[in-house]
Order: sequence, then structure tokens, then C-alpha cells
Amino acid sequence: MHLFKSFGSSNNAVALEAPQASIDEMNFAFIDMGQGDCTIISCPNNRVYIVDCGSSGGLEDDAFAAAQALVRQWENGNGVWVVLTHPDKDHYNKLISLLTPKPKVGLSTIFFSRAKSDKSPLGYYKESALGRNLGILGNPLLVEVTLNSTAHTVKKWVSLYDYESPLSENIPATGYVIASGTTTSGQAWSLTIVAGNVTTKSKVSSQQSNVVSLCTVAQVGTEKLVLTGDATTETLAYLQSAQSGHITNASLFQLPHHGSASSTPTTTFKNTVNPESILVSVGMLNDSYNLPRYDVLNAWSGGSRLRNANYVLDYWKTPGEVDGYDSHSDLQAILTDTWKDYTVLNNDSRTFFWLSDPADASPGKSGTGFYGFTYDGYFLYRVTCTKDIYETGILGSKEAGIM
Repeated sequence: MHLFKSFGSSNNAVALEAPQASIDEMNFAFIDMGQGDCTIISCPNNRVYIVDCGSSGGLEDDAFAAAQALVRQWENGNGVWVVLTHPDKDHYNKLISLLTPKPKVGLSTIFFSRAKSDKSPLGYYKESALGRNLGILGNPLLVEVTLNSTAHTVKKWVSLYDYESPLSENIPATGYVIASGTTTSGQAWSLTIVAGNVTTKSKVSSQQSNVVSLCTVAQVGTEKLVLTGDATTETLAYLQSAQSGHITNASLFQLPHHGSASSTPTTTFKNTVNPESILVSVGMLNDSYNLPRYDVLNAWSGGSRLRNANYVLDYWKTPGEVDGYDSHSDLQAILTDTWKDYTVLNNDSRTFFWLSDPADASPGKSGTGFYGFTYDGYFLYRVTCTKDIYETGILGSKEAGIM
């Protein structure tokens, strides 16, 4: 389920139908990539920027075809600019598929993090052989953005030098503005990268990949969207210490790393961002990562500016958080006893089971509360949320009537 929002518009509520890309408005499309991420932005000057485009599973053909059509509608033959937050495949592996089907979309620039080397800038972006396929994307300019506590620089690679000899330059510590202007009514607007290549002491490869995530702020007047990729607590600490002016009182905040516990906010960070609305890019019924986590959603749900709403959310509780299920036999009894009168579905490996109708988990029926579980002890819940938090991959949000 794609979600849409506009800044600078008379109606900035979340919608299920794509708006026309309009001069003086900043339009956002949050694409349902299954377990992945993709945000399409039409700026007030009608230039189109795409932040990430990838999926590690659950991407529906119809959903992706709609995204391909929307890019072509919004860019109207003028090409696009792309921000790749970091080299995890669920953030970039569908970019070529998005842009190259006819009519092919021109690509001007790729802003990215974590260059492998001067002679192999996209060496970590191995999926779809992105670095070797720049020709079919129009040989775009490559710009690595480093914006952390010790460095504020960009490196630029061009096809003229076979993408092997970058030029380096310093950028302001306050952020790297990649697009800006003023609307006809006098409102300033901008797209600004506010973090990139933040460092970590961790030796864990996934942590090293996630911490470098480019974080981008889209702003029109006082309305602002904060996009975070798979930012970790270390990335968030940098944003808090160095870029608080950009992230304070966000209109819309994307939870880092699809609501993962690795990006659980501190109270200080949460109170600084203090969002009106929260977005989670996440895949439905995805048991590979068990996202988003209950503790993370719960931490954000108490924000003082978070608007009231009526949406349906899914979340996972981790092993040990749900009493009474301490062994394999306890879990097996859910199927043989508790859920025996209800329709239950399962994955191919029979390690993840869920109720066909999540309402069957309610107290008046099976009473489990959770409507899915895995044999490694994760439990999936569906709830009606009274706060303005919505998820791209949760079909139940339609039932709650997003307007």
C-alpha cells in the first residue's frame, strides 16, 4: 500500500491516491516495497528526487508497476536525482528496474554513502551490479556525502574519468543542500542531507553498513520530513548533537531501520524530533526481520505533538516478552489447541504461522492477542492505534480509513 503526503498544500493529510505533482508543493510518495524502502519526492520546482529503491522480499508486481508509472508521471521527461542512503540491498537493488523500462528515465546524480574506494565508488552496492551498469542509467554524477563529527566533505566521480578519479570539496557542517528554492508565495523550501558516513566502533558488518546512512530533511516553510534510512543509535546521536535545528518538531518522521531495536531513540532525541506523524517502511508478514518492534513503536507513541488518529498497525514482540510460551511444545500447542478452530496460514518452511483473520486473536475468540508467531519465539500483533503512526506494508491500515 503506497502512502502519499504533500507539503505546501491546503490538504496535507495522508492519502492513498497519488496527487498531481504541482508547482509550489512538495509531494511525497512512500512506496510499499514489501521489506524495503523507496520515497519519491516531487519538489516545488517539479524536479523529482528518489530516496532509496530496494526490497528484500514481499514486493508486489502491481505495486512496483505503479511506482514506475508515478516516477514517469512526476518527472515528465526531465529526469531524476537519487539519494541512496547506504549499501543494504533493500534500499537500492530495484533502482535500475525502476528507471530503465521504456520510456527510460534519465538520472542526473546519485548521492550515496560508503564508497568502497576511489576506483570503485559503488563497490559495496553489489546487487544488480549497480556500479557496472551506470551506462544504462545515463552515466550519472556520483557524489559521496560525508557529514559526521569529524568531516564535512563530498567526493564527486564523473564518467569522463571512468569513475576512478574523484574530486573532493568541503561542505558546510550545517548540511549539504541538494535542492532549494522559494515558492511563489515566498516560502523557502529545501532538500538537505544532514548526516552521512557517521562512524562506529562496531566490528559487526550490518552495523557498519547501517550507521553510514544518509539522513535527509525535506522542508517547505515550517513543514519538514525527516528520512533516516537504516540509521543506528550512533547516527541519531550525531543528528542530536550537530543537526538538532534540522530535525526539531518534524511534521513527519520516518522511523530508522524499519522500526528496528537497533535504532531505539533516547528520550532526548525523541523529544527533539517531537513529530506530528510517524511513518514506518516495512513489509507485511515478514518474519525474516520481525519488524517493527513493539518497544520502538511504544517509545514514540507518547510524543507530545503526535496527532490523534485511527490506524491499524502490526508490530512484533521479541522472545521473552510474552509469558507462557517458553518451549517448542508451548508454541506447538497454539496450533493444536488454541487456534485449532480457526484458519491458520504458514510460510513454506513451516516456521511462521498466522491467523488468516487477525480478529481471531481477540479476547472473544482465541484470546492469544498475537495473530502470528515463529518457532524462534517472535509474536506478531495487530492493533488499532490512536496515534498518527502508519506503515506502508500493512494492509490493515486501509480498514482504518486513511483519508
